[in-house]
Amino acid sequence: LEGYRERCDTSVVLGSRHAKKPIELKIPITIAGMSFGSLSGPAKEALGRGATLSGTSTTTRDGGMTAEERGHSKQLVFQYLPSRYGMNLRDLRRADAIEVVVGQGAKPGGGGMLLGQKISDRVEIG
Repeated sequence: LEGYRERCDTSVVLGSRHAKKPIELKIPITIAGMSFGSLSGPAKEALGRGATLSGTSTTTRDGGMTAEERGHSKQLVFQYLPSRYGMNLRDLRRADAIEVVVGQGAKPGGGGMLLGQKISDRVEIG
């Protein structure tokens, strides 16, 4: 509203009670996990850059963590999936936080299918 000038702090800290390195976000909005394979490496990089500029985090999904998104995300949340697709210990250790996925939208407890034509050598390896 015009004339309303009171400062409003939207920052939030995740893990302040138990985490060794809590995540500090400027805004309480995060970028949801979207899989590598559905999104390209440059798209994952763009999400990481945007999240960093906005002061929030971005999240991996199926296909694991890409070098592009890790390199350009100040705060990156690694999703641990029931299928364990794209999961490796190296990426798990490089994440700023871990999100355990229980289900996926209309498919509780299950995961999606990746079309064969989307499985390149890079997607397969992660």
